[in-house]
Amino acid sequence: EGQQIGTRSFMSPEQVRGEPDIDGRADQWALAVVLFVMLTGRRPFYAHKNVHLTDRLITEGATPSLHDDGVTIPAQAEEAMRRALRKEPRERYASLRYFGLALAPYARHETRIRGVNPCETEYGKPARRAARSHAWTTSRCDR
Repeated sequence: EGQQIGTRSFMSPEQVRGEPDIDGRADQWALAVVLFVMLTGRRPFYAHKNVHLTDRLITEGATPSLHDDGVTIPAQAEEAMRRALRKEPRERYASLRYFGLALAPYARHETRIRGVNPCETEYGKPARRAARSHAWTTSRCDR
């Protein structure tokens, strides 16, 4: 078994199991976790202790729905994310390229997150002041 390097919350089930033949589908899993966190503010699989997280990553059923967190995206985009987060690598996209192609049509879709104002930070300050270097933030929030 190989050495595990990385943040367990972003590791694919095959990495957590210590399987020897890890390929790009593990990176696909990690990217899908990052996207899930960006949209919901939480990880799709979480536990306070690594031993419990390992159990959840390996044994827990389906990935939680984005809709459970009040996120509204097209059903096909959510299905692409859920596919990238399937437990078995062979059930994911063959490569990150295909995952990207599945998400590409929705890159300009406006996501709705219940109870979140995208023009405010978690501290309640306007985003344009908190992130002056990001032109898209300033232009969107100055409307």
